[in-house]
Amino acid sequence: MRPVLAIASILCASTLPAQIIAGINDSRSHGAVGDSLLSLDESIQLANGTIQLSALSTQERAQLTGISGVVGTMRIDATITPTITIERLLSNVVGQHHSHVHIVIEGISGPGGPPVLNGGSLPVTLPIRMNDAHVDNLIIRGGQVGIEFDSTLHYHPSEYSEFGDLRIEGQTAAGIRVLNPRNPSGQQAPLRLHAVHIHDTPIGIEIIDDSDFGNVDLDGEHVEIEHCDIGIKVSVDSRGGDHVLQLKRSQVVDVGHCVVFAHRTSTSNSRWRTRLVHGTYRAFDRAFDLTTNASAMSTFELHHLDVRSGIASTSYALLAGPQTGHLSLLVTECTLRGPVGIAAGTGNSSMRLLNNRCEGGELSLSLTAGSGEVQWSNFTAFPIGVSAASTALSAPIRFDGCE
Repeated sequence: MRPVLAIASILCASTLPAQIIAGINDSRSHGAVGDSLLSLDESIQLANGTIQLSALSTQERAQLTGISGVVGTMRIDATITPTITIERLLSNVVGQHHSHVHIVIEGISGPGGPPVLNGGSLPVTLPIRMNDAHVDNLIIRGGQVGIEFDSTLHYHPSEYSEFGDLRIEGQTAAGIRVLNPRNPSGQQAPLRLHAVHIHDTPIGIEIIDDSDFGNVDLDGEHVEIEHCDIGIKVSVDSRGGDHVLQLKRSQVVDVGHCVVFAHRTSTSNSRWRTRLVHGTYRAFDRAFDLTTNASAMSTFELHHLDVRSGIASTSYALLAGPQTGHLSLLVTECTLRGPVGIAAGTGNSSMRLLNNRCEGGELSLSLTAGSGEVQWSNFTAFPIGVSAASTALSAPIRFDGCE
């Protein structure tokens, strides 16, 4: 347990209910209540309060550690259950509203590594519907979606879910899907990722934001995504609210597209900020494909990245637009290999490219409003084109200290 969490546990001991650890020893996801084995779904239902401890057999109760309270931790020991086969959809992980408890699903590694949750061809392998769930040290294999996360069934202010030390692989749709639906209004989706490796799935991380005055807050560190069609896909049709996607010290490599961002409709006016710091982003096609609109400020900050696109003429290291879009772009200390195309057209749009190295492509700028700035950058075999539309800028595009 992290020291900060340990201190928090001591401070909150008088207010949080006593918690029980459930040791899962059934290789079947559901099993049968009252048999000799404690299953994952039975443990989730105990944590949710949809079945009671009294319904368990003596053998099942023997898997519980703790005298009283509610199930807060589900522990899967790979020396006992190396693989759990998900037979049918698991119960949603929601916890209990009347007794706020951090829900933890954790794996204990065996000789072959962490335990495996095998979702087969089910729509979702692990559904998390609360904002205070912690999933640690597991392999999530198969399913159409590995982990689907939202907080529609249980939201507790100032808390966030955390997924760490996970390997997510072999899904047919997405490794992690974050949902922020329209109802209820003001829906929140706070999530932290640490040491998560996603591979061999069409989409690594998919964010679908349809909220009204809601908030998506995804913060990741040491996230690795590879062998996917799209590394990260953000699809937005939300109204109001401030949303953040931030990755630090991460990599998205050997993928078709690294990051695809799009406001799906012209009326989507939520403010989105994407901030990527210290990482490698290498694609067979477009590395960054960013679609803005005129209704919302879309902010993209790229710092200390190694970015490489494919070799096709339509492949871009960075493509942002269209010309009518509302864009704030800041790129610093990056290496960009492949074409860069930037377009915007609202009065407070801005483009700043500072201290970058650009190789093997071209820079194409089409700004009809706002301001542009290119400073202290090196261009090698990288011609620069500024469209005639850019002459309408209130301030000219400034080039300074470039070579």
